[in-house]
Amino acid sequence: MHLGSFRTAVLGLTGLLLLTGRQVASNGDFSYFYGTIAPSDRLCAKKVVGIGTKTPVQVDYSSTRPITAVSLDASNVAYQGFNALITRGAIGQHGITFSLAGPWVLPYYIELDYYCRVPDQP
Repeated sequence: MHLGSFRTAVLGLTGLLLLTGRQVASNGDFSYFYGTIAPSDRLCAKKVVGIGTKTPVQVDYSSTRPITAVSLDASNVAYQGFNALITRGAIGQHGITFSLAGPWVLPYYIELDYYCRVPDQP
C-alpha cells in the first residue's frame, strides 16, 4: 500500500471513530420542555430533585386534570448535564414519569414544572 493512501485511510478511520463517538456519547442538557402551554393552562405542580441525589432517579406525577406540558430545568450549568426520558404516561394524560440520568451524584437541583388543562367552566 502506498504511504499516502495509508495515511489517508488512517485519518479517515480516526475521523469516523471520533464522529461516531460524539453521536453515541452525550453529556445531556440542562433543560428540557415537553408539550404546549395554552393561555388557559395553569401550573399544577412543582417537584424538585435535590442536589446530591444519586442518578438515575424516577420522578412521578399524577393529576386529576390532563398534563399539557412539563419543563425540566437544572439550577446551574455544571460539567455534565442530565438526560430526561418519559418512562410512563405521556403529555395529554393524567400521569407521567420521567427517568433522569446524569452525573452519578447531582451537583445541581432539577426543577420540574407541570402544567395542566383548566377544567371547563359551566
